[in-house]
Amino acid sequence: MEHTISDNTNRIKYLEQKVELIVDTKLPPTEMVFYEGENFKAYDFLCTLIESAQKRIVLIDNYIDRKVLLMLNKRAKGVSATVYTNHKTLSDPQIQLDFTEANKKREAPLIQMLEIKNDHDRFLIIDNTSYLLGPSIKDAGVNRCAVVKMISAPDKILKDLILIH
Repeated sequence: MEHTISDNTNRIKYLEQKVELIVDTKLPPTEMVFYEGENFKAYDFLCTLIESAQKRIVLIDNYIDRKVLLMLNKRAKGVSATVYTNHKTLSDPQIQLDFTEANKKREAPLIQMLEIKNDHDRFLIIDNTSYLLGPSIKDAGVNRCAVVKMISAPDKILKDLILIH
């Protein structure tokens, strides 16, 4: 029994240290689950990721809207933003207008939007870290969803994306 208590005490200390590391360094968690109705919590988390970017943001998502473009404009000065989306979204007159307006409010680099075909999964790449998004970024938190930090290198995801399209 004493051995079990000692093991539990050591485990608690270990977990406390990990929590302190995350809090002290403001490292984003490796995964987040948002439940139905947690729109703002999901929005806040994703904006925090976007604001943490130092070099680049790449979003692969077939369903973007004005809200997504506004989120991307929260990035720091000098951080590039590229959105890969489908033809239907790119040719939507409202998205084109929102895209033009979003870029008017920004100094360079402007948001780039490029077409992809047949891509189902959604990814958010922040510098050299990839996140798999459960829903479209615009719908995060509407229903239960997850955002998971991936082990895969972003450049592999981008290379595969370019080879497929």
